[in-house]
Amino acid sequence: MEEVTYREHFKELRKKFLWILFPALAIFVLTFLFSKKIISSLMNYVNIPLESVVSLTPFESIQTSLMLSGFTTLLFIFPMFLFSFYNFTKPAMNKKVKSTTRKYLYGCTFFALVGFTFGIVVFSRMVLNTLISTYQLTNPMWSVMSIVKFIMKSSLSLAVIMQTCMIIPALNNMELINVKKLKKFRPLIIISVLILSAIITPPDIVSQVIMAIPFYGSFELGMLLSKDKGVEKE
Repeated sequence: MEEVTYREHFKELRKKFLWILFPALAIFVLTFLFSKKIISSLMNYVNIPLESVVSLTPFESIQTSLMLSGFTTLLFIFPMFLFSFYNFTKPAMNKKVKSTTRKYLYGCTFFALVGFTFGIVVFSRMVLNTLISTYQLTNPMWSVMSIVKFIMKSSLSLAVIMQTCMIIPALNNMELINVKKLKKFRPLIIISVLILSAIITPPDIVSQVIMAIPFYGSFELGMLLSKDKGVEKE
């Protein structure tokens, strides 16, 4: 009887995930078909002249389009995957766990969108413009793959960083961390944020500050959203 139940659950889970493949395929194909316009729009937005962008190999342009399509597909499909898994496990949850899980899922999706948007709209543009105007000894000729990859990596990094807004409340709610004690380590955290920002950004103070602001801001917001778990334990 247990084996039959297990198989039925597995079939239901597989059915839910298979339905995700259809929108994933549609997103991938549509992004690939319009990838040339999307990449051109990105170059125009970050103020990089198209005549200064090159392809270093015969297949670099199509590889860039495929990479962009794959990244965009994962970006849209991952939240769908999480919510599908939530809907699958929802019957086994009590009302409180159900409400808390849904709240964290919506929160993570929202802050990921905020971080990703900030990465494209502000961070990538400012960093690339700073590099063009400050650190070039000659006219820059960058490959299309390197530019698109930098924009995607920067945006993804900021989307992940913004998850701190939900991770800290979750850990505090499970009593794995104590927010009151965490607040005492603010100076150390600020130094750590500045060091990490310097490591993952180009060597200019503007880029480091732009990365550090949402990095540390997400930490503070995460503590603000955390509920007080009572008396601090010694």
